[in-house]
Amino acid sequence: MTVPDPAEVPAGPLLLRPWRPGDLDDVWSAMQDPALLIRNASSLDGSRASAEEWLARRTGAGERQFVPWAVTDAAAGARWGFAALPVELVHAVGNTASGRVAEEAGSTSEGRLRRSYRYGDGVEHDELLWARLAEDDVPDLSTRS
Repeated sequence: MTVPDPAEVPAGPLLLRPWRPGDLDDVWSAMQDPALLIRNASSLDGSRASAEEWLARRTGAGERQFVPWAVTDAAAGARWGFAALPVELVHAVGNTASGRVAEEAGSTSEGRLRRSYRYGDGVEHDELLWARLAEDDVPDLSTRS
């Protein structure tokens, strides 16, 4: 199934948008964080070349099964995503920030996937699976900044 190109979605003070080639410096800067390198594919080594490859996979056209966004507001992204696909989020157990994003988007914790992904450290880690259905209540973000 081909997923439609994501549109820009205003989300309060943030803008949810597709990745752009001009994001390279920010991607490369983020890749200097050792925790990010461990939680991503082993092809990431912190080099500018690996940042370029990573970004190219997210900016290219063609068939894809997910929509990569550059700046995320979880609830706005989930609302847009229901028009095309069910929304699931999977993250490393130790990545509590991603868990907070899923929870704030109104997702339900579905369970633990044991040794489901080999991260950059070469070890298969457990991940947590979250999901949100179209009929789930939309979280009230009016009280959040």
